[in-house]
Amino acid sequence: MKKFIRKVAALGAGSAMLLGTLGGALAADNTLDMLPEPFVVNGAYADVAFVVGDAAAGKDDAAQTVLTGYFGGMVEDVAGLAGQIQSEEIKLQDNIATGTGLDTVYDDLDSSIFIDEEVGIGGTSYDMHTELQLSGTANQLDMETSLTSSDDKYDKDTKLEIKKDALKFCYVFDEHINLSSAVGSSGTISNNNPFDLKFLGKTYRIDQVNSNTSFSAQVGETWTGHPGETYSGNGITMEVISCDTSDCVVDFGGDQRTVAETNTISKGEIDVYLKTAVAGVGTADEALGTFIIGEDARVTYSDGNKFVEYCSPADGHGDPDCDKDNPDWVWDIKGLLPTTAGFATSGASGAFNSICIENDFEAYDYNKDPAGVGEYYGLPYGFIYVGVDSLTVDDSDYMDVTFHTETGNTEDLSNVAWAPGAAIVLSIEADQTEGLVIDQSNFNATPLTTDQKTDKVWLWTNSTWSNGAINVTHVFYEDSNNNIQYAGNLTTSDFDTTGGQIDFGYLNYGKTKSTDMKLSLWGNYSADDSVWIGVTPDSSLSSSDNLWFRIQTDVDKTGDGVYEGFGDTDNDESDEVVWGSTTYPSLTANSTSNFNLHVGGKQYDLRTGYGLIVEDTDSSGNNDLFIVKVPADQLKANVAIYEGGGAAVVEAVLKTDTTASGYDQLILVGGPCVNRLTADYLGVTYPACESASGIPDNKAIVQLVEKDSVMALIVAGWEQADTKRAAETVAAGGLGATTDMIVE
Repeated sequence: MKKFIRKVAALGAGSAMLLGTLGGALAADNTLDMLPEPFVVNGAYADVAFVVGDAAAGKDDAAQTVLTGYFGGMVEDVAGLAGQIQSEEIKLQDNIATGTGLDTVYDDLDSSIFIDEEVGIGGTSYDMHTELQLSGTANQLDMETSLTSSDDKYDKDTKLEIKKDALKFCYVFDEHINLSSAVGSSGTISNNNPFDLKFLGKTYRIDQVNSNTSFSAQVGETWTGHPGETYSGNGITMEVISCDTSDCVVDFGGDQRTVAETNTISKGEIDVYLKTAVAGVGTADEALGTFIIGEDARVTYSDGNKFVEYCSPADGHGDPDCDKDNPDWVWDIKGLLPTTAGFATSGASGAFNSICIENDFEAYDYNKDPAGVGEYYGLPYGFIYVGVDSLTVDDSDYMDVTFHTETGNTEDLSNVAWAPGAAIVLSIEADQTEGLVIDQSNFNATPLTTDQKTDKVWLWTNSTWSNGAINVTHVFYEDSNNNIQYAGNLTTSDFDTTGGQIDFGYLNYGKTKSTDMKLSLWGNYSADDSVWIGVTPDSSLSSSDNLWFRIQTDVDKTGDGVYEGFGDTDNDESDEVVWGSTTYPSLTANSTSNFNLHVGGKQYDLRTGYGLIVEDTDSSGNNDLFIVKVPADQLKANVAIYEGGGAAVVEAVLKTDTTASGYDQLILVGGPCVNRLTADYLGVTYPACESASGIPDNKAIVQLVEKDSVMALIVAGWEQADTKRAAETVAAGGLGATTDMIVE
């Protein structure tokens, strides 16, 4: 091994003559002892491309592997949320990506983590971009509650339910292109002409497109070795014995195998794919093999196959049972082979020239545990997160409204001259002053001329009232002096099956006021147990979201009132609380067609789509007393899209010197004899070989050069072995505070 010598000063006149006239300037603000900066900053790559020369024919891949290993080891694996891309308020029951909610597509106009650039394939440049897609289809990505969901065990919680294919991340070509030799040479992708797919911060080297919905890619570690050299990693040790123009012989500790070029052999669970084999020109020791090594070295991916990182990140709320047989994320690949540019292959469906992944897990009931408040669905590697930041009403900002009726629930109404002193009533009481409003406009007979605010309301009905007001519902309220006053009456015909629902008042708390949340009656007192008291929202705010309590009555009863409790017994019954119907509550079996759900025997709290909470209907029904908690405004969810911490952990791309335009930082591997960009930055004419390169015989240079605001690190040797030795010097660290050095 040749010993390297670190220069003690920056390149001066003598060295400048050695290297020729520089095409750029030596970096003024960066020195080699600052590595990995400016290429890795704050634990993340800064738009970096590793560049080898086309003419190197794979001979500098080993040096590139050393450098990518060194710089990549400085990149931090960061999880969790980073910058917010967008946040919106969403009504409960709604899909988060419709109407005034989140967008259905996010791209580079929304965040820098998305790509929009030109890529070179087969010598031709194509426009492409990456994007996140959210399904806007109802029930695919919806905010749900214990009542609006198909599962009512969420209690007071709100959940972001997700179905399959609701989230997609896509690499999209802006034009139909030819990706396979089957349809023309201009777009051919092959082993010697691969396409680097930058996807979710990782690079997949595609070397074959198999069909409209399938491609093959090199995904393992790249290693290049001469005969006699040994690879150690991925749990294996492999020595190169020999290589010729078509294969290499390798040895795994006495287990000797022959692997043909573009073929794979396996050692245990590790695959070894031979990318290229080069015969020695002078001696057999100069032969070379470039291998792709890993648990998956070269893989064929087809539409529906599991993605490489098939489970969500730990904080990404995927399926807890995710594994390779039950993946969270799968490929969604469409239209890779248009017969000619702009025309789709017959029978192909979906977007063309698009390579996507989509969620294959679902979470739409209590057992599947959808994401709640402060939880997010995370894409692989923690690249992007979609979830719920918060709710718009604080937990402490609710008003309690109590509904109570039973034979023992009597009230002295005699402050009104003709009313009884012990009337059996349905009482409605708010724990906030003026939390209830009497709507005088909906009464048949009323002494009120304006709406009346109060915190206590009583409803009383008697089938044998001596003044002739039989089967009339009378409404009373408490005034500001704590005296009971008469509001008026509602006849049976106003709210039976003929006349329908009547709204006699409103809830009044914070911004929940006016007709936002109405107090309603429906039914017919002439039939037992056929009257309902309801809390019903304005349909423009929350549709199919009515909450009804069935009142037990006795029309043949004489005395002070017909109310006997809720339901038709003293115990809870499922049909004494009904939610959702847009028409009227029903005693028939639950109907999902009109959301007429019977929830009167639940042993946990329930939340409506507006945000009301009705407490434990099981014990409430037993006590004939229901408590409804009313939010100070319609409850909504603040849903958001975030850049993930993993989005900063992007891999540097691997490029050849003809495809490396548009990057802020370049790491140039190989001398100006084989790498055009190295020649350009050194200010020599390509190809500049041997003495024309300006590099000393049997030595190498490591140099920082800036040109046109692009920073380049040049790692280049007189020959291949010198370049690799220079790469190892960089990886060893401890370089001096200079912009350049010679490696012996």
